[in-house]
Formats: sequence, C-alpha cells, structure tokens
Amino acid sequence: MARVQVTDLVVVLPGILGSRLADAEGRALWDLSGPALLRGLRGFGGSVGALRLPKDTGDGDPGDGVVPVGLMPDLHALPGIWHPVDGYTDLLRWLERHFTLSVSDNLLTFPYDWRLSCRHGAERLKGRIDLELERWRASAPERREARVVFLCHGMGGLVARHYAERLGGHEVTRRVITLGTPHHGSLRALADLVDGGGPGEPELGAFARSLPSLHQLAPDHACVEGPG
Repeated sequence: MARVQVTDLVVVLPGILGSRLADAEGRALWDLSGPALLRGLRGFGGSVGALRLPKDTGDGDPGDGVVPVGLMPDLHALPGIWHPVDGYTDLLRWLERHFTLSVSDNLLTFPYDWRLSCRHGAERLKGRIDLELERWRASAPERREARVVFLCHGMGGLVARHYAERLGGHEVTRRVITLGTPHHGSLRALADLVDGGGPGEPELGAFARSLPSLHQLAPDHACVEGPG
C-alpha cells in the first residue's frame, strides 16, 4: 500500500516520564526501559535525589545540568507514582510505514525535561521549531509553505498548546493532535502530589511534589466530593 504524502513537518512530543534525562556528563538519570526497569529501580533513589527540584524553580531552569537526550523507547514507569506507559518506538515506525515521513528528516521527536513547567518546555519547543521548519522549507520548492503538525501524548499536548496559543506558534502550526492529554488536569496527578510513593516512600513523595509539571497537571475543576 502506498504511503500517504506529507509535506509538513511532523513533531512527536512524549508525555510525562517519556523523555530520557541525563546529567551534564551524559550519565543517565532517567533512562529505564523494558527489562532494565526493575534492575534500575534498585538504585533509583540516587536518581530521585539528583532529579529533585528546588522549591523556587517555578517556570525557570534550575541550572542543575540535567538535559533531555531522547524519547523513552520502551516501557517506562515509576512505581508508586506513575503507572507503566509504552514507549514511542512503535509509534515512530508506524508513522514511517504509513506516511512519507522519515525520522530526523520530516519526522522529529522533541524530548523535554518533564520535571519542569510546561511553559519552559514550550519555550524550548519554539527554539527547535524555528530552526527545523526553516531547514525543511528550504529543502525543496514544494515545501516553502510547509507548516508543523504536532502529535502529542499526555503532557506533551500541554507543551505544544502553550507554544501554539501563547508563543506565536499558531502562525506555523497546521494541527495539534493530542492523545490522552489532560486538558483540564488529571486526578491522578493530584493523588500523586498528595500521596507520592505512599507512606513507605517519602523520598518519592518529596520528589513528586518538587515538580512544577506535576502541579500544572492538577485538575482545574472541582473533582473531589466529601460528606455533606
């Protein structure tokens, strides 16, 4: 079957936990996938300490040297806080199989530091799009009017929306497609902020509550009912 012709730039944004993180020396801090997950969690306490953010981070960069280095390729989770989520390798392969897309050419991934504010991620996304869209438009005459299609999972949809709605991205955006994005917040995020990793995991709870991103995922509407 012939692939569907695509002249736009397609950008895949992962959800929370979906980007691999490393320190300034390139050492993996969050890079657990598939069979390595349980083995890696034995020493994950050290990574939690390295990834925990100061209280005044807000929408800024904590300056801790942590950088996103790619998308999680396989299963990823943090037991007690987030449940397992499949990675993105199969999605990228499916897109290449059904559309005239090629990774690193007109099919891009945008890993981001999922600990930080969605607004921070959107600022970085703007810088990336400015460069990549100019490159793609200049690569062939028929691409001079190309725009961007965002394919977003979970929190990635909030990052793309902020770029499109607040940072002028609407001028070059064809479409923002979201899958499982909590547009009005997530009750799960609220539970994670309150309970963290549970009574036996105080370090995980403190880590979760240090994340600006998780606070931004909290529901923006009444969602808890009590007696009376």
